[in-house]
This record gives sequence, structure tokens and C-alpha cells, in this order.
Amino acid sequence: MNIVQRFQTKDGLEFKDAAKAERHERLISECEAITAPLGPIPKLKDGQSKVHDLETFRRVRAEMVRLAAREMRHPEWKILAFEDCQHGIIGRYLDDGNSTLYGFWGRLMCFDNRGHEFDQPYYAIESIKKGVPVQTYES
Repeated sequence: MNIVQRFQTKDGLEFKDAAKAERHERLISECEAITAPLGPIPKLKDGQSKVHDLETFRRVRAEMVRLAAREMRHPEWKILAFEDCQHGIIGRYLDDGNSTLYGFWGRLMCFDNRGHEFDQPYYAIESIKKGVPVQTYES
């Protein structure tokens, strides 16, 4: 019989190596600190949005792009790290890389370019494409 030791991080992932688990925990904490200015994820109905300060959203998104660039070490990140980056391509890289950052980036994909946060990216994309007025949510 072999004794197997695993280390579980706060997001439920398990690691055989304590150092890798600690590094993963630090990354989660860094993501949480970056996204903290947005507050908790609001409970929204289809099509509703919560309005955030646009500069705060842009700053959070830029910090997440810089963190992703550092973590993913992809050559195109230098191009993508501009303030007005495309949500989808970054999400694709993070998803393909099976990155911890993907879950945090998923929330940012629910924002349109005016700082409105929707319950899913579909509504944010439609808001951008159509420029439609949105039904806002007050917390």
C-alpha cells in the first residue's frame, strides 16, 4: 500500500506538489484582489445590468490582461495588452491554456464597453452591437 499525499486549493484543485499548490493559491488571491473593486457578482435577471464606474472596470480589465500576459507567456499578449482589447480572444487563450484565470476573465466578458455588467456575455455583446438601452439593476 502507498500513502498518497495531495494538497487541495481553495478552488478545489488538487496538487501532488505543495509548492505548486501554494503558487496556485497565490494566483487566486491575486485575481481576487484585482477584481475586488467590482464587488461581488450581482444576481441579475436576463438582460439586466449593473452599472460600474467605467474607469474602475477598465483598470481591473487592464490589470487582469497584464496578469494573464505574465502567467500565459504567449507572444501575442504584448499586442493584446492594450486598454481596449477584445474580450473573446483573451478568453480563448485562457480557456485553451486551461488557466485558473479563465473563471475570473469570464466575469469580465459579461461587461459591455460602457461598464455595464450583465449576467452573461451574450447580453454584453448585444449591447455593444446594437447600442441598445439597458435595464439597470440597483444593488
